[in-house]
Formats: sequence, structure tokens, C-alpha cells
Amino acid sequence: MKNIHILKIYINIIIQKKILLINFILKLPHVIELTLWDNDCIIKYTIDNMHLTYQGSEYIYIIK
Repeated sequence: MKNIHILKIYINIIIQKKILLINFILKLPHVIELTLWDNDCIIKYTIDNMHLTYQGSEYIYIIK
């Protein structure tokens, strides 16, 4: 347990890198961040939380 601070430092670095990566991805013009969908969007745009419905396909096509 004496080296637990090293693990905390490592975890903080990973979190910071992930935040930077997400911010970079969200600034790209043709990226749809599906993790931002709420439960209603998931139900509307997917069949089984993975495969798109017709509306989901149209949503992604229009955004692109």
C-alpha cells in the first residue's frame, strides 16, 4: 500500500488523457458521439442498443 500514490497519479493521467481525447473527437466535423444520447434517443434510433433503426440511419446520414 505504500505505492498507492503512484497508482493514483497514473489514474489521474489516464483520466486527463481521456478528457483531452473526447474533446478532440467532439470537435471533428463528422463525429456523432453516441454516448451523449439519452435513453429516448437510444430507443428511437436503435433496435437493440446497437443496430440502427431506419430513423437512426437517417439521423447519421443527415449529420454527415
